[in-house]
Amino acid sequence: GNEPSHNFAYLYNHAGQPWKTQKVVRQIMDTLYHTGRDGLPGNEDCGQMSAWYVFTALGFYPVTPGQNIYAIGTPLFDEATINLGDGKSFIIRAAGSSPGKPFIRSASLHGNDLTRSYISHTEIISGGELKLEMGSEPNRSWAAESARRPRSAMNLAVVANPVFHYKERGFLDSTVVSISTPTDGAVVRYTLDGTRPTERSPIYVSPLHLKETTEVRALAVKDSFLPSYVESVTFTRIPYRVSVTYNEPYSHLYTAGGNNGLFDGVRGALNAWGAWQGFHAVDLDAVIDLGELREVNRIAATCLQSWKSWIWLPKSVTFSVSEDGETFRSMGQLTHDVPLEKDGSFTRDFVQEIGGENIRYIKLSAENVRTCPDWHPGTGGKAWIFIDEVVIE
Repeated sequence: GNEPSHNFAYLYNHAGQPWKTQKVVRQIMDTLYHTGRDGLPGNEDCGQMSAWYVFTALGFYPVTPGQNIYAIGTPLFDEATINLGDGKSFIIRAAGSSPGKPFIRSASLHGNDLTRSYISHTEIISGGELKLEMGSEPNRSWAAESARRPRSAMNLAVVANPVFHYKERGFLDSTVVSISTPTDGAVVRYTLDGTRPTERSPIYVSPLHLKETTEVRALAVKDSFLPSYVESVTFTRIPYRVSVTYNEPYSHLYTAGGNNGLFDGVRGALNAWGAWQGFHAVDLDAVIDLGELREVNRIAATCLQSWKSWIWLPKSVTFSVSEDGETFRSMGQLTHDVPLEKDGSFTRDFVQEIGGENIRYIKLSAENVRTCPDWHPGTGGKAWIFIDEVVIE
């Protein structure tokens, strides 16, 4: 029901089983949308959640943007009219449409039998009537033949982008990076010096063992195919043996690249969440081990606020220090005066001066807002803390 998968329910039409689309889209409309303040099953963004519902309630959806066709689903209403201007209209009639009758038994367009599971934009804007006979049991033969199915294809021979496989972007002694390409017969060319790979660059044949900070760039190529885009990942060797123990785990959706992600030199961007470490409805509670006693002058942690994405600055941040990992001394609570409703995406640095003390362990605690406030569209929903990076000087 969420926007990254809005086309999925309609793909049964492409496979010759449109009755499954009819079943699933009705299930999504009936169970995932409602009239409460959180009545959309995902982030509305620029209106996509509502647009999917409006299209689907009418009985069709543009699965492939830019293509001239719409896959047919199941209408929510007995009758709906699209006013086209100049006195023209397109009417969808689905007598008996109800939660108990989501299946199309037969169809006609402009009075003629319709045996395909799609209609074109041209057919809609020319005006007329789409008539659907609904039933409680599916008609498995309707629009099942290959010629009756919608098609979406690119007649271009293009190599898919290479894919990096690794445990973490930040590493201590060494790390292993593998590269693959989903395109059969393609080879991957790569560079390790930050330059753009070409068809003359070394061919990837086995995993790369990195011992220093390295930017790996990769290009997938195949004869008579258009080459892929260049993919790039920087792997950072952490100069000291820093490790982190989390008393509350970070979300598997937002890892910042793993346990060492807070120290990998890759800072989270304002509108791209991949480099951030996220904590969902829990406080951030972690202990950083510097490996040995070190003279520390200051510690800083950067957090994000973007309330439209349910992300808020923590209420407070506290750094505590220890020599032995058992007895911690709080350095004081850091707060801020940023209101919850401040709009936009922005960061705030929480900075603690240490003053050259010899310490080994740093406990980082950040208090989560936990639930969205009453004025928020997702009131009562679970809030996020996003953090990246932690800088220890």
